[in-house]
Amino acid sequence: MVRDYKASDDDNVKKQVAERLESDRQSENSLIRYYAVRAMTKLDPSLFEDALQAATNDEDATVRAIATKALSK
Repeated sequence: MVRDYKASDDDNVKKQVAERLESDRQSENSLIRYYAVRAMTKLDPSLFEDALQAATNDEDATVRAIATKALSK
């Protein structure tokens, strides 16, 4: 998804990727949440600031850590 987002000039594609990442950040599966948050940090932490802020309260310590690190930059 990161590659699709970066390679696209189409705002609709970028919006779909962003919406999918936001949705995946709320998954019941911690691994899916981790990869969604990680993708957000690679794309544009400022664009996903609200989602990353929410992820700092995730039940999984790894998800919290990657979100916290992204927001501290």
